[in-house]
Amino acid sequence: MDGLFRRLLYYFRRRQFEAEFDEEMEHHAALSGQPKFGNVTLLKEDSRAMWTWTFWEQLGQDLRYALRTMANNKALTALAALSLALGIGANTAIYSFMDSILLRSLPVQDPQSLVMMTWQSNARDEESPHSISVMHGVHTRSGSSYNDPHKRYVSGIFPYAAFELFQKDDSVFTSVFAHYQPTPFNLYVKGQADVANGEFISGDFFRGLGVPPAAGRLIVTDDDRAGAESVAIFSYGLSQSRFGGAEQAVGQSILINNIPFTVVGVTPPEFFGVNPGIAPDFYLPMHANLLLGATARGWYLNQNVYWIEIMARLRPGVSIAQAQATWAGCFH
Repeated sequence: MDGLFRRLLYYFRRRQFEAEFDEEMEHHAALSGQPKFGNVTLLKEDSRAMWTWTFWEQLGQDLRYALRTMANNKALTALAALSLALGIGANTAIYSFMDSILLRSLPVQDPQSLVMMTWQSNARDEESPHSISVMHGVHTRSGSSYNDPHKRYVSGIFPYAAFELFQKDDSVFTSVFAHYQPTPFNLYVKGQADVANGEFISGDFFRGLGVPPAAGRLIVTDDDRAGAESVAIFSYGLSQSRFGGAEQAVGQSILINNIPFTVVGVTPPEFFGVNPGIAPDFYLPMHANLLLGATARGWYLNQNVYWIEIMARLRPGVSIAQAQATWAGCFH
């Protein structure tokens, strides 16, 4: 408390203290008998630091200097204020955009009845799932793998055999469909090469989501088999940028990783896929990966290769809890 009162007293009687301080410094210089007493200014600053709040004093000086500078340069001050306002506005707009894209439900029919499959194990062992125990609405996690609060490993990635198993039971779901998004592809359209995001989807993907075509037709079950014709679905944005419109894209020939495909349809403008973070530019039947990847054939047969994400639409009247109870413990 003595230090606090001493500093307060200094601010109220600053001139008196400064005069007494100068007199004391001259007295010490005379007593020392040295021609050079030292750096008087430095000694004064060191002594004054014991009596004052140096930080707040310097802050006040800086603020006074800044205000004087702003008053003398009104145009520069206005420009700085405008830049700050634009920065705050841009950040707010970006947050609003991300919120509207990432947090809303998918633009499909009845999104509340859609679920995504996840499995969990008692340890971090991707090759030994213990049960299909969690199903989330599609606006939550998608394709993630993580440890839950109980330290169980939870994943949304399955082997193809699990997808076939889900498809065989229609007591809980009206449709089951899968998707897989690999690294970007080389896309060649009308003599122009580019890199684009593609997604492999099962034949029931668009029907299960309830997505209609903007032009042409979408992928169906017969497209998703080995030996089927090589067809592709363009996103609405890609059809606009490459062909000038959805109708003009239908029937066009393209190259994907130097493999020929035919565009048979275009998705509606509002559809961005099931993963808002990476909107596909085009869609291919799942089994088309046999043409584009030499190792893909083994993925369909090996039950220890986890690579696809599975979604489903619940039957009317079936809750997520009932679906969980039906499938709990089926993978042991």
